[in-house]
Amino acid sequence: YGDNWQATSRDITHRRLSAWGFNTLGAWSDDELFDDQRTPYTEILHIWPGQSALDHTADPYEVGFGKRLNDAAARLAKKRGNDAWMIGVFIDNEIVWHNDYPEQIIKRGNKQPAYNAFVGHLKQTYATIDGLNRAWQTNATSWDALQIGKGKQWQADRLELFGLVADRYYRLCKEALDKHLPNHLYLGSRVHTCPPIVADKIAQHVDVFSINHYAPLAGTAQLPKDADLPVMITEFHFGTLDRGVIGMSLSPVHGQAQRARSFGAYVTAGVLHPNIVGTHWFAYSDQSTVGRPNENYQIGLVDITDQPYLEMTAMSRVIADQMYELRLGQEQDAMQAIHRVFTDRE
Repeated sequence: YGDNWQATSRDITHRRLSAWGFNTLGAWSDDELFDDQRTPYTEILHIWPGQSALDHTADPYEVGFGKRLNDAAARLAKKRGNDAWMIGVFIDNEIVWHNDYPEQIIKRGNKQPAYNAFVGHLKQTYATIDGLNRAWQTNATSWDALQIGKGKQWQADRLELFGLVADRYYRLCKEALDKHLPNHLYLGSRVHTCPPIVADKIAQHVDVFSINHYAPLAGTAQLPKDADLPVMITEFHFGTLDRGVIGMSLSPVHGQAQRARSFGAYVTAGVLHPNIVGTHWFAYSDQSTVGRPNENYQIGLVDITDQPYLEMTAMSRVIADQMYELRLGQEQDAMQAIHRVFTDRE
């Protein structure tokens, strides 16, 4: 694109996205695209795990957690706090909330900040270590030597303790954004999978429940059944090997025509779902042929030479043209238009 290729490329990207029916830039898009103020966007903050992390997940009871969180939110507020083009903010990505998270904390003992929070909570319930031992069927000698329990009461308590950690994490994230970026939405942490107790706590604090949902059709996955919240699907893709780089992607299909149909079916399912307010395709361009670690996927709207995959862009355009009719229940004409694109590239 010549000497001024960066600006030219950004201009082309904005115009392409608009022409193809995309109306938002997802997480990790180029900051310079945000600066152009031509396409609405979502930002992402990372709260680095710190010394007390478990499986790269920050312990929200660690002394430095709140400072890292507020410092990051304050930096973003200084940079983009007055930008109406920013829809909202994700904090962290696909946090690993393992099912045995409470057990891991207990095994680490009183050097783990969350352990001390557990003890404080348990003392309010059981008063003495003997009372806890009877409930958990353990023989701990002190509050500094908790053991993994057994039985129904242990199972009930471990869920409550798990909920304490998850609630504190998402509550502090929400409070930090309300303090520093009050005019922007808290978009959650782009959940991939998590235990139901964590999903319950997420739903209590986010403005939008974000899900990285790799499946044949859009769905609300981890959203608790009784939670009436907007859901944003923040990653999905389909890839193939007939053109582009040689990686099959997380969701492989047969050929570009099938790829476009899969995209169309997925997004249409999202449009029809009463909770889903958006779907973020991952990603704009195919990944490098040599790849990032473990990934050289054919997942782009354009290939590595910046040439669009026309099947995908045609499908995206027609979905965008018809999505409000679909959402409002005027399905017949909209579905006929989508069907024509499904079938005209055999």
